[in-house]
Amino acid sequence: MFGSLWHDARMMNILAVMFSAAAMVLMLMAGVSWLAHRSMFTLTRIELEGQFQHVNRVAVKEYALPRMKGNFFTLNLDETRRAFESVPWVRKATVRRVWPDGLRVTVTEHEVLGYWGDSRLVSQLADVFVANLAEAESQRGEKLPVLIGPQGSEKLVVDRFFRLNRQLKTGGFQVAELRLSDRFSWTVMLDNGLRVELGTERADMPMNSQVDLFLRSYPIVMAQMMKKMTAFDMRYPSGFALAGSSR
Repeated sequence: MFGSLWHDARMMNILAVMFSAAAMVLMLMAGVSWLAHRSMFTLTRIELEGQFQHVNRVAVKEYALPRMKGNFFTLNLDETRRAFESVPWVRKATVRRVWPDGLRVTVTEHEVLGYWGDSRLVSQLADVFVANLAEAESQRGEKLPVLIGPQGSEKLVVDRFFRLNRQLKTGGFQVAELRLSDRFSWTVMLDNGLRVELGTERADMPMNSQVDLFLRSYPIVMAQMMKKMTAFDMRYPSGFALAGSSR
């Protein structure tokens, strides 16, 4: 069989073309590999873009550079993006190559809403992150609210905070702390130190109705009670309970 190939000019031409093409492909791959590893493609420039309040440009580069592996051609962009997104205060990063030795990184910072528990922060978009807590209040210029909830409830708690705070502001109050228990019972601490128990969400007792009742009742109660009120328990279908201390 093989001996007959030597006498088949057409088949020999085809094989010659195939071997030549394979050799050219291998040479091309070797050339590309050699070129890709030249020093001229070593990443030496990182252009940072974005509006920075807490992210320090120099610190970001120093943090991310040791985590970047490869050059202009071999760098893994997804891994590099994750390296930048692991920097404190960075919510999102997009990474693009800039010929022949640079990267352009666009950074979006977290916009802080408040504290999540004792040691972390939560953003306006319900992202929980770790950063310098002192810097957080300097961004807002005011004392931050505290939000607390079970793992996985961040978005639920943030959404409820915005709804409650908007409603309570009509009565001159602000939410200082919002807590969701493991049993999904809601407790609000107001900026005047008053605790408002709202309990669990129920179809026959909407939470906005509970808050409306509190806002209507609060000035009447405060005008008539001899004790300083410390808590309103709004978990009753047709009323509320009070807790107080001597003035």
